[in-house]
Amino acid sequence: GGELYFSDVYTDTRLTQEVRSNKVLWGECIAGALHWQQLHHFAAEVGFSKPYLVTASPIEIDRADFKEILGAARFCSATYRLFKLPAGSKEYCSSKVIYKGELPGHEDLFIFDHGLMFKTDDPTCAAGDKITAIKASRFAEEFEFDPALKTSCCVSKRVEEDPFEVLERKREKGEKIA
Repeated sequence: GGELYFSDVYTDTRLTQEVRSNKVLWGECIAGALHWQQLHHFAAEVGFSKPYLVTASPIEIDRADFKEILGAARFCSATYRLFKLPAGSKEYCSSKVIYKGELPGHEDLFIFDHGLMFKTDDPTCAAGDKITAIKASRFAEEFEFDPALKTSCCVSKRVEEDPFEVLERKREKGEKIA
């Protein structure tokens, strides 16, 4: 088992060699940006769960000379949470779980990722892949997985969550974007 937070600069475009070899853009942490889907590939390759997006913030490119080199590429700073699952872990079905509120500093609310928050003592629907990650993690004892609550709650899991789409949905809803 284990848990990893991974923060980096991501792009929505496969960057050209011209961009990757630009020393100024490299120094600005732009030329080395991963395409966001690469993290999903790398995580699977080394046996981690799918990356769960915790936070994303847009990186605006303001300089005209950078825009000329980068074209329409977009960038963001994102933090993902990944879990190392035991070999042969079975994926649980979507169901309701209860957060007990016993983690210091998280007595009222436990934030799993940008879209899933558990209020203390409030049955919350969670997708099967997230339940699998929680049950395999150091947080397992902090949740109640009561058989009486294991009715399906129709939570669909997202295979890969595009941080740029998440930012766009937040903009559309008028939510604050850090």
